[in-house]
Amino acid sequence: MPFSLKPAAEKLPLAVRKDVRDNFEAEKTESLDKLTELLGRPYTVTFDPNELFPYTEADGFGRKLKGYLAGFTRSMTAYTERYSTDGVQDFNDAVHKSEIGLHVNPKGGDANVIDCEIIDGVLNILFKHDHFGYNQTQVGDYIDLRVSAIPRENDLPLLVKHSISESYTPEIESVKKQIADALAMPDLVLNPNFMECYQKLKASESSMDSDWESRFGKMFLGYFKEGLLRNVNSLGFPNDDMLQEGLAEALPSKTFKIRIVEKLSGEGHNETVFEDGVCFLQTKPSSWNYNLCDMGQQLVSLL
Repeated sequence: MPFSLKPAAEKLPLAVRKDVRDNFEAEKTESLDKLTELLGRPYTVTFDPNELFPYTEADGFGRKLKGYLAGFTRSMTAYTERYSTDGVQDFNDAVHKSEIGLHVNPKGGDANVIDCEIIDGVLNILFKHDHFGYNQTQVGDYIDLRVSAIPRENDLPLLVKHSISESYTPEIESVKKQIADALAMPDLVLNPNFMECYQKLKASESSMDSDWESRFGKMFLGYFKEGLLRNVNSLGFPNDDMLQEGLAEALPSKTFKIRIVEKLSGEGHNETVFEDGVCFLQTKPSSWNYNLCDMGQQLVSLL
């Protein structure tokens, strides 16, 4: 049977109105002040007691409203600690109306006990129709996912940027130096080509694992570290002048660049291609994340 929203209460009983006044309205300032501190601008809360009351009992209604706001505030504390300045900027851009609402999840029986959505610049906390007041602090499990899903012009999503900063950036300079030393190419360039690759992968998201964005940085590091670095060593480039000179002739740009293509020339999961003085380390969306250790394996045969 399809889920139907309950009509809002026309008027709340006096005891319930007093409970909302004393235990929610009078005490929400602390949470709102904390949100302002975390996000750098004031936010408003638009919980409608008349809309929400039909989904719960009278006893403790005001405390439950307070619990949703407090749970959200605690979740935002953890969010800002994890994602820092980028996360704050992305959240404020996504929730550009600076408004937090609370509504029943229209998915009915298929809904999570708690969830959230960002619609038209408003973040709405969503509860399951028969679980009002439950799991209030767990809204934080979904905030970063919803922020990351909001398109950003000329910028990568939050989860992708965080993955790069956590899993790619800390190691890439060391990997680059090791590759440069092995190739006797001190001014080597490793170009991850993040934006173009992300756009190609996003367009083929249906063929990707569900958590691919959160593993984005790790996989790109892997193509350089587990793939290219491993193979220039195993192919014998260190201390082999002939191989080093041959690569220098084929690679005047001294650039290795990752690229996502629709189709590979062979049957493998990735391949190495020289074009216009650049060495492209390329794969296709359905093979992204597979056999990283093979990347760069064809280098010698191409020289």
